[in-house]
Amino acid sequence: MNFSKFLFLPLLILPFTIFSQVITVGNGGDFPTLSQAQSSMNAGDTVIVLNQVFSNGTQFLTNVNGLPGQPVVIMAESNQGAIFQGGTAGIQLSNCNHVEINGLVFQQQTGNGLNIDDGGNYNSPSTHIEIRNCLFRDMAASGNNDLLKMSGVDHFLISNCTFLNGGAGGSGIDFVGCHYGVVEDCLLDNAGSSGVQNKGGTQFITIQRNVFKNFSQRALNLGGSTGLQYFRPPLPNPIVNAFEAADINVFSNVFINNWAPIAYVGCVRVQVRNNTFYKPQNWVIRILQETTENGFLPAGNNEFSNNIIYLENDLTEVNIGSNTDPASFTFSHNAWFNEATNSWAPSLPVTDQNQLIANPLFADPVNEDFKLTSQSPFIGNGFPFNSPATDFDQLPFSVPPSRGAYEGNVSIGPPDLAIRFFLEGAYDANTGLMSDDLRDKGFLPAENPWSLSPNIPASAMAVEGNDALVDWVRVELRNPNNFSDILYLTSGLVQRDGDLVDFDGVSSIAINYPLPNTFHILIHHKNHLKAMSATPVTVAGSTATFDFTTQNAYQAGGVGQTELSPGIWGLYAGNGTNDNDINGQDKASWVTENGLFNVYSSSDFNLDGEVNGGDKIYWNGNNGLFSLIP
Repeated sequence: MNFSKFLFLPLLILPFTIFSQVITVGNGGDFPTLSQAQSSMNAGDTVIVLNQVFSNGTQFLTNVNGLPGQPVVIMAESNQGAIFQGGTAGIQLSNCNHVEINGLVFQQQTGNGLNIDDGGNYNSPSTHIEIRNCLFRDMAASGNNDLLKMSGVDHFLISNCTFLNGGAGGSGIDFVGCHYGVVEDCLLDNAGSSGVQNKGGTQFITIQRNVFKNFSQRALNLGGSTGLQYFRPPLPNPIVNAFEAADINVFSNVFINNWAPIAYVGCVRVQVRNNTFYKPQNWVIRILQETTENGFLPAGNNEFSNNIIYLENDLTEVNIGSNTDPASFTFSHNAWFNEATNSWAPSLPVTDQNQLIANPLFADPVNEDFKLTSQSPFIGNGFPFNSPATDFDQLPFSVPPSRGAYEGNVSIGPPDLAIRFFLEGAYDANTGLMSDDLRDKGFLPAENPWSLSPNIPASAMAVEGNDALVDWVRVELRNPNNFSDILYLTSGLVQRDGDLVDFDGVSSIAINYPLPNTFHILIHHKNHLKAMSATPVTVAGSTATFDFTTQNAYQAGGVGQTELSPGIWGLYAGNGTNDNDINGQDKASWVTENGLFNVYSSSDFNLDGEVNGGDKIYWNGNNGLFSLIP
């Protein structure tokens, strides 16, 4: 499994000017240590930590503040080439905002590897902290010591980091009173007794596309036990409706060989969806309440759905402690398998709606490849939640999705696109074809306007008849669960009969990229409103086929296509500014170019190589129309 010297740059930010700088830290750098460089750090600066081992003890950074869009970036000279070794902590950040830490290594600390907090002001958290591409390993302590400790931090991202061999009583990542954060695309292997702990009022966290392996206790501690004085924000007096953790999303993760992968501990409104659990050792789930003071909500109103659980032998699936509310949990569309027996069913606190029990038929579980083979019984029968939108490999889930962390409904090979559409400006209702005036007059550029393919060969330019070339278009494949998500971007040419072909003027467009089996197709032309398939297109065999000419396109409050003649549809002409609206700006563009001839112009709405009154006719007819495609 793939877990996957000073340079001043003026940045004009009215009403004042900020100058960013590159600062080097280490032997031979501008400063020997991070702590000594702190007074020179300003918004927009990049601090390059040179490739070497830093054994200077904890590096304290206090009140380091970037700005929105201008963070202070602290990064290794080369990825994971700068190593902070030993000390109580490698780096301690307190009361910092808009800071990014990238590509550093933290190892053999005796307290916490990296510590980030609010400086003791519980009502003023550190904010907008990003930790990317870092390696945390080999904690030199065996107590409650964390590889990454965060207390009172809001709006943060932890991405593409690795956590290995943590303290036996600590966590890979420990959140105390943290909010609005994301942990994604990380590997956590034997990183403590727990992988990620969320407690002390932690709320609004998404944990997605991570791998959790070999945890001796709770791979995910969704809650915990916190001294009342450490909650962020501070608890009210009297305490009312309090929780250790709430509103946490656990999406598309893989859990391997953990004592207890999931522990709901004094938490509420936690969603655990589309994860794959392989060979848990003692329990799959624990439902516990460790903070029992008056005013705390019992662990309840949580969810466990669309997951695959693969057991090596029989065990207690759910361990339920006192002072909890297991009856309020939702279990739905989970897939279970016990390789030790054929006559078995999990024992759960409530009914698991639409539960399936069967072998998931993973691709290669021995080598930790938990993709679903095409024969898996868990493809396409999960519950269609709005989230998660993507699986472990960031491929979109189909609708309905597969169960587990991987979408199984993925096209077997790169599909070809068999697409047909008309452009209103070039369409002739008498012939049912489009005009190829641009090609015929020699104004169709051979060079791809988007630099997405080679040039048109002369042989293709010479083709006449129904297969003659009309113009370039851009083609986008969009996520059916999130229209803003472009899965693939390419370009091609449209022929007179509406067929989309590759740059050679003959071949269909082949997509050499892994894609889901279902997506929307969007056509984008230089002066027509873009059009997107009204429904998702499913790959059949090795081809994705869609004919825009026989049906209207996606509308959702805007327009789709125009009916060129009864039952024949095409993209609206007149969009000279190439946005989502046909309006006065398009007319102004036409006015500026009116009278030009022998041109390839976005104001040439009828694609005849001239800008004149014939083009304005299309703008007059379509003025005021707009598309709501993102």
